[in-house]
Amino acid sequence: MMSTVQIRTLVVCVLAVWMAVAYLGGAQHAILGRRAPCPDEDCQVVLWDGPGGTARFAGWIGISSDRLTRLLMIARGQYMTLEISRVDAPIQTDALR
Repeated sequence: MMSTVQIRTLVVCVLAVWMAVAYLGGAQHAILGRRAPCPDEDCQVVLWDGPGGTARFAGWIGISSDRLTRLLMIARGQYMTLEISRVDAPIQTDALR
C-alpha cells in the first residue's frame, strides 16, 4: 500500500511528464543550445517554438539519462518555469512572494 506522500509524489511526477510531453509535441524550429550543469549530470539545452509559434521553450535534457530536468516557456503575457527534481524525493513547496 502506498503512503499519502508517495501517492502525491507520483501524481506530481505524472503531471510533470505529461506537461513535458505536451510542450515537446509539435515542436518547430528546434536548435541545440549550450551544455549546462544540472543537479545530477550535465545537460544539453534545447530551444524550440511551440505549435503556431505563439510560445517559445527551453528544455534542459540530461546528456546520459535523456531526462528533462528543467523547462522554461515564454509567451505573450505569460511565462512558466518547471524544475523536475528527483522522482523519489519528498514534495517541497515554496511560498509565493
